[in-house]
Amino acid sequence: MGLPDIANYYNSYQEQRLQVKPGIIGLSKLSGYTNKYHDKKIKDDLYYIQSCSVKTDAMIVYRLLKHMMK
Repeated sequence: MGLPDIANYYNSYQEQRLQVKPGIIGLSKLSGYTNKYHDKKIKDDLYYIQSCSVKTDAMIVYRLLKHMMK
């Protein structure tokens, strides 16, 4: 089941996630969440949408680079 199929079952809270274009990396990816934790991925995405800033983007890039160095 892909994202378009899952999105058909989103409630109004979850649909907010679809208001922005997906990026290269997200908070939930950096945290290692898999499809098992879909609700956590949605919460992380909505947190990002609500607190979108250069500071948040810098934190994501920093965590990505840190992860890549491991």
